[in-house]
Amino acid sequence: MFVLKIRELLAARDLSHPHPALTTIGIPHSSATRLLNKKVKQVNMKHLELICIHYHCTPNDIFYWEPDSKAWDIPNHPLQKLRTKKFPNLIAEIRQMPLEDLEAIQKIIEEKRSRRGIER
Repeated sequence: MFVLKIRELLAARDLSHPHPALTTIGIPHSSATRLLNKKVKQVNMKHLELICIHYHCTPNDIFYWEPDSKAWDIPNHPLQKLRTKKFPNLIAEIRQMPLEDLEAIQKIIEEKRSRRGIER
């Protein structure tokens, strides 16, 4: 079964109020509620696109897969890539780091940006 982890994605982005985070990008109130409560049987593709564009992710980042039966849990199946992965809670870690560690992290971020051609 596929399960959404939108709430987890938004928490990893340090958005402590996920419902307004979804409604401000154009997802209707009722749809945002269903998405966050994982009470959806289908996902509107436009909503999926909005989430991915605004929160810099792919559909693979917000879905995880748990097989419905042991028989479907095939080790080399491509769906294994969608098994539960936790988003790192970097914000909490960063808040506790000494300044010198933050400077080192900043250098890594700048290197990654320059490799991707992203200017700040």
